[in-house]
Amino acid sequence: MRLLSQPIDKPPVFVEKIVSKWWKVCVISELLALIYICIIIQPEYNEHMKVSENALLPALVTERFSYYHRISAFLDKLRPERNISDYIEKQLLAYGIMTQTMRFTVTLPGFNESGKNVIGVVRASRSSSTEAIVVAVSMTETNLEALAVILALATYCREQIYWARDIQFIFVDKGLIGLTAYLAQYHQHHHSFLQSDKLNFHSGAIVGAFAVKADGLLFDTVNIEHNMINGLLPNLDLINLMAKLADKYGVIPEVFNHGYQVSWWNLAETTSKAMLSQAFNEKEGLHSIFGPYGIQAVTIHVKSVMEGHASLTDLGRICEGALRFIF
Repeated sequence: MRLLSQPIDKPPVFVEKIVSKWWKVCVISELLALIYICIIIQPEYNEHMKVSENALLPALVTERFSYYHRISAFLDKLRPERNISDYIEKQLLAYGIMTQTMRFTVTLPGFNESGKNVIGVVRASRSSSTEAIVVAVSMTETNLEALAVILALATYCREQIYWARDIQFIFVDKGLIGLTAYLAQYHQHHHSFLQSDKLNFHSGAIVGAFAVKADGLLFDTVNIEHNMINGLLPNLDLINLMAKLADKYGVIPEVFNHGYQVSWWNLAETTSKAMLSQAFNEKEGLHSIFGPYGIQAVTIHVKSVMEGHASLTDLGRICEGALRFIF
């Protein structure tokens, strides 16, 4: 008789059988996983809309942004402007918005880059500056429509008195590099390869953010970009809210450039793109860099696929709705 603590020389019989047929077990496991994925992506096995808390509010309040002429005036001035950052800084100051420029320099082996961000802050009138929302837009010649809308939105927000959180409008130079410089300085996260100016004012914790891109004066779709660095994803409420706001103005919401799913193959294609994008894409838009700081963020990219009917004013209202309802 052996002791209870004495090891058995051979593993159990069922383990031996499984090990001896390991290749069959692997094939069956892969097939079962594939079948499971094919089943769970069907609509009847999923919630059509998951919302909570403030994400229910888009139907309760009417957005009042209607500065079409101001958008047009900004856009007319931006098109011939060679120094976009200086023009934006002057306009923010002219409308009484707290404004700062932040110069930054990135130095890496074989790569040197420098630029200047413009930051405008609308202070909350109903509370102290303990929390903030960030609206980011890239200062490029291909994104002038979005720049004009966000600049007009900043002037509109300055005139309202109901904000409970600070709103920071970040006009970003050099894309992700410029936004990285801003977030690193804001959170006092120092990089050896990055030097930037110090911020003159602070707004407390950033509770959420969104970036804006626009192609043309009219649009009929809103592509919601949401993948962040290292496979991070924002709160589902944020994506659903952007989709609700798009629906509200008769615009088709898209994810990975796919709109409403009408067949199983559409669902499978969108799911496949989501998996591949999350696994292999390091960056998707300006929102991507917010993830490591624990900030929920997406990018809304408006464009015309068929015949655009929504105007830049509608884009401003979608952004206003996001500011009022997301967080």
